[in-house]
Amino acid sequence: MDLRAALAAHRLVAIVRGSDPEAALRTVLTLADEGIELIEVSLTTEDALTVIERARKALGPGRPLGAGTVLTADDARAAHRAGADFAVTPGLGEGMSTARELGLPVLAGVMTPT
Repeated sequence: MDLRAALAAHRLVAIVRGSDPEAALRTVLTLADEGIELIEVSLTTEDALTVIERARKALGPGRPLGAGTVLTADDARAAHRAGADFAVTPGLGEGMSTARELGLPVLAGVMTPT
């Protein structure tokens, strides 16, 4: 995946997080249905890896889907196994370096203005 080109074209990454995995999955699918091309499921979401797996299955392999709040090497490996196409990290660290080793594009050090 060419994340840089996708960001240039779409300029928005929707972040999905929450305590209800079913609601998170519905949110991912609704965002995709409404034309949002880049969607990230934060690993702070309850059962996030299952949400990513189920979303990947529903969206198919051609739709970009990311994992966010990737902190550790284990997070990166699990996100990759679940079907994430890219990783978002709040800083530089093991999650970022392992994601890169796995071939996942990374948005590193990404945070909100607040």
